[in-house]
Amino acid sequence: YQMISNRPYDVIVWGATGFTGQLTCSYIMNNYPNLKWAIAGRNNNKLLQIKQKLDLPDRIPILIGDIDDNTSLNNITKQTVVLLSTSGPYAKYGTPIVHSCIQSNTNYCDLTGEAQWIRDIIDKYHIQAKEKQIKIVNCCGYDCIPTDLGCQMITNEIISRDYKPVEVRLTAYDVKGAASGGTIASALNIFETTKDLINLSNPFYLNPKKLNKIIQSNDPIVISKSSDSYSIGYDDIEKLYTAPYIMQSIDTRIVNRSNALLNFKYGNNFIFSE
Repeated sequence: YQMISNRPYDVIVWGATGFTGQLTCSYIMNNYPNLKWAIAGRNNNKLLQIKQKLDLPDRIPILIGDIDDNTSLNNITKQTVVLLSTSGPYAKYGTPIVHSCIQSNTNYCDLTGEAQWIRDIIDKYHIQAKEKQIKIVNCCGYDCIPTDLGCQMITNEIISRDYKPVEVRLTAYDVKGAASGGTIASALNIFETTKDLINLSNPFYLNPKKLNKIIQSNDPIVISKSSDSYSIGYDDIEKLYTAPYIMQSIDTRIVNRSNALLNFKYGNNFIFSE
């Protein structure tokens, strides 16, 4: 990947005043001193307060935009190589940002876990992004980086040893931290905005489509083992009783999409579960 060198910024953080936005800004400041970046949002006073709170240097500017004003968003997105959005629920606030990035030929990433919104973004913008050779990368947070990259590392190791991946399971023994207010709002918004929960329950919901039909395994055993768990079960490998994992409803969809985008490198009937 080659940076667009004539743009003022490498990264702009949209939604810097939120809980995750502040964590992101602190991390960038402490780990990437040479990065050209800015913070952006709709409320200048709040952004000023966050800048003071985090002790951000003067060289990091504040940019103002509004999701109801496409021109103001374009004035922001056209200045950066990557727009990093931490402002959710994304089904409510995210689409105008993605749309602006498409218009500005700007790469985009976020940390959404809203599968129904991601499906909508894929259907609306995947082809345009591919034609423009820009990247829209959702779920760049706890959901779903550990799962997606972890599964890829495991399957790559299996393949390197001349074996065929069949099934990968994730078991979480201990989870630290708690959900932020934005995460809770996003979870509630899924049920408010999703019209078809039956399709959403499909573990291959985010896979690419062909002739408007999702490309997926038709093996009933694969579908069953890949589907979300809603009850206490027993893991015959770990020899432990297990409970449903809250992240499964997004993690499995992302892993299966990655497999599909890699031309089913893990296998056409590969099973991933949590």
